[in-house]
Amino acid sequence: EILKCSGDTWWTREDMLQQLINKVIPTLESSFPGCQVLFAFDNAKSHPKYAVDTL
Repeated sequence: EILKCSGDTWWTREDMLQQLINKVIPTLESSFPGCQVLFAFDNAKSHPKYAVDTL
């Protein structure tokens, strides 16, 4: 999904998580096999989002 300026579209934590799981990680795995990637997000403690199976 491509978001454009000036609209009522909101990018949610769930949208970001799904983008990472379904697009970003598979793209990185195929482009850089055998490498690890570290994602760091500046996320307010009042807006946490974790995968369902997070420890």
